[in-house]
Amino acid sequence: VCSSDLRAAAAQTAAEERHRAEMAAAMASAAAELAAAKTAAEEQLVMAAAQAQSGRAQASAAADAAAEAARVAFEVGSVSADMPTYEVKAAELEAGIVLAALVVDAGLATSRGEARRLAQGGGLRINDAVETDGARVISNGDLVDGVIKLAAGKKKLVLVKPV
Repeated sequence: VCSSDLRAAAAQTAAEERHRAEMAAAMASAAAELAAAKTAAEEQLVMAAAQAQSGRAQASAAADAAAEAARVAFEVGSVSADMPTYEVKAAELEAGIVLAALVVDAGLATSRGEARRLAQGGGLRINDAVETDGARVISNGDLVDGVIKLAAGKKKLVLVKPV
């Protein structure tokens, strides 16, 4: 074997060794970046889980308050501060508001016709009393403890409050 062949083989072996070392360094760097990214992702996941748990606790408390307000309103028949409220100008209430218009404005129906049909079917209540006349005028005389409890159907309830 000739010395030039040996030198060429040694040079090629050295080049291969350098290439292997460069590849090993690149792989180690990539592994370190991946580990750092994994740690950051795990931290974000832990934070997101903690925020979700906190949000669920707050939502649960709000749902419990709403359920209690509904129970008080529908079972006991009294008024709760947690109930939805629609504010109407005191001057408008004093002048009188047609029931069908008030039901639509309070968000209990989408149209006056729907509100009138709801009343005719016995689905509207004013202060827990069934009202079948959608054209009835609501005024200050309907106030009980400063509010009017307006209900549509079994589950929709709003307090009408003059301001």
